[in-house]
Amino acid sequence: MKTVRSAAAVGLVSALTVVTAGLTASCDLARAVDCARLALEVTNAADDLGNAIATGDVAAFDAAADSLSANVDEVRGDVDDSDVDAAADSVQQALDSIESGFRNGTEVDVSPLFDATGQLTDACSE
Repeated sequence: MKTVRSAAAVGLVSALTVVTAGLTASCDLARAVDCARLALEVTNAADDLGNAIATGDVAAFDAAADSLSANVDEVRGDVDDSDVDAAADSVQQALDSIESGFRNGTEVDVSPLFDATGQLTDACSE
């Protein structure tokens, strides 16, 4: 899981570099910075969720799921971009699936969540 998080962090740093170098309008730059910040928060919450699943900590799972969902809502509210919205939808769908599996006691695959957070990071760098 740390490899996935590291890859996401490298992707986010790359996205920030591209965004900072490529955008000159203050509005576009502010949007890009907001998007990148939110993408990082989503990635961190996803990592916390994965750790809670690995340890079976229900309280930590609930806190991470709530944080992740709130971050996704913030992305949708703060960034007006169809690609970002689609990626945020993918994150939420993956979270819903994980929550269902975790609550039902079935094995949970977190890879779709990390794939979706990667999509969000990519969408923020466009």
